Amino acid sequence: KKTLKEAKKAGLKTNVTLLYSDDITYAGVQKLPDGWDTDSAEKKALEYTKNVIKELKAADAVPTMITIGNEVNYNFLNMSSGDGWEGFVAMSKISKMIREEGIKPAVSVSAPTTDASDIQWIIGKLGNADVDYDYIGVNIYPDTHNDNYVKTLKNTVEEKADDHFQCQMSMERFRRKSQYNDTDKEHL
Repeated sequence: KKTLKEAKKAGLKTNVTLLYSDDITYAGVQKLPDGWDTDSAEKKALEYTKNVIKELKAADAVPTMITIGNEVNYNFLNMSSGDGWEGFVAMSKISKMIREEGIKPAVSVSAPTTDASDIQWIIGKLGNADVDYDYIGVNIYPDTHNDNYVKTLKNTVEEKADDHFQCQMSMERFRRKSQYNDTDKEHL
């Protein structure tokens, strides 16, 4: 909270990432916190998010954005049946709550392992589940993803999500065009 307050005072934009886990999460590993199970995970995640926002507001440490999870490709909250549909729906509810609290929601996904154009599957799932977000972070690993891969990834996102996003590859972020305005250009 102290770091968020100092960053805010300095005029910086800030991000808090909620992992919904007692450990770091990755594309293939989304272990739930102790005491959570898949049946109650959505409810507990909503409560947790609400409590975090409440604490941040009370401390005057509200971030610019909150990222929902890390590398949540298909198994957010450990919900992997039906290609993770229940996880995408839960993410949608969480993103809407974050937006209602006046904070920009974001999601973090892992770049597909071998074919960068497979990112369109993730974009489609996020859209079909009506996940509300201003930013999408795509984790790219230099030992796995070369320059051609990154170019293909960027081109695929621009092609498949052109109506919704302004692409910015310097930090692997994509920003909704509906939220983009000329005053933001210097920050992208």
